[in-house]
Amino acid sequence: MALLSIPVALSIAFSVGDQIIDEYFPNRSGNHVSYSCEKELDLRRPGMAMESMPFLEQGDTNLCAPYTASELIDAWRTVRAKRSLAPRERTSPMALGVEFAAKNDFPYSFPLQNSTDPMAREAGRWGGIVCVYVNSAREIGSCSDDALKEFQGKSPEAIAKTDALFHALKDYLALSPRDREEKRPRFAERILTILASLPPPLEKGDLPTLEQITEELTFFTGDDPYVPMSRLLLAGCRKHRTPLPELPKCRTKIDSGLDGFGWGFRHVPFREAETFKKLKELLARENPTPVAITYCHRVVRKGFDYRPTSLLSPECHSHWSLVIGSRQRSGRCQFLIRDTDGGKTDRISPDWETDRGDVWLDAETLMSSTYVLEWLE
Repeated sequence: MALLSIPVALSIAFSVGDQIIDEYFPNRSGNHVSYSCEKELDLRRPGMAMESMPFLEQGDTNLCAPYTASELIDAWRTVRAKRSLAPRERTSPMALGVEFAAKNDFPYSFPLQNSTDPMAREAGRWGGIVCVYVNSAREIGSCSDDALKEFQGKSPEAIAKTDALFHALKDYLALSPRDREEKRPRFAERILTILASLPPPLEKGDLPTLEQITEELTFFTGDDPYVPMSRLLLAGCRKHRTPLPELPKCRTKIDSGLDGFGWGFRHVPFREAETFKKLKELLARENPTPVAITYCHRVVRKGFDYRPTSLLSPECHSHWSLVIGSRQRSGRCQFLIRDTDGGKTDRISPDWETDRGDVWLDAETLMSSTYVLEWLE
């Protein structure tokens, strides 16, 4: 029997593969889905989860996961308390990141999201997982933003100096025991200078003294900079910690074809239908809370015509945001997106309608760019 040519063999393989995928994922093309929103919802309305929720701005930190996680946590707390949270009660996203990294012994350098993404270093991929931060907060509680006022992403200088603190500790911990002892006073002074130069993250009197820093360096024998960093930088959290043992379980639904991970020779459609159905179901719950999504953020800038090729592609700009509402307009369903950009709307496609700093995206277009849903039970 004659051997098949490579193009013919590939064509047959793709055809068989398509039949298998069609059998198990019949709605993969979205052709059989009615993208309609029967229920109009806006979680910013009085008495709902996002009422009076401030915009967070992550700046250039790439920390969208802990920022989104802090909003998800505080939305649940708002529903549970049946009132808006005071500024001093809100969860600090920076503390979520630092404390998670310290607790889980991930000695990666900033940005913090590398600590939750095992592929970040090997594949050069940015990313984080909202649920890991939520689960960490359930275990150890959350630190109030009142103790870390500048860490809302609005101070690039503060982030840069925090990075300097991390690397100072990393340099110290890389020394031999003998060199640590010899150079400890010099490193303690270096660390105190960095802490004192930050926009006051701690209440007056909470800034550690030179003696306290020296003691911390003396008795810490590990090699993870996040551990002493959390004790020195987040000293104010000891007085501003909210226990969260009743925080619901955080669930994850991954909705992606092989293309989502950059595999295959041609585009394999995602499971848009299942994603859309699940998202509507979550928003229709009694006392709903937002749903976190991983999606290609490029869709916000490019508009209706954008279709991603892969979650790992640089043009995708994988990102976390919250879905906080839904509505029907001109016969099409739209979802309301809360981003972590401080409510800026200058880079949003004219295809989308902005609404008090948030943005309404066409549901079908958004679903083609969405890979992961995460929510609280």
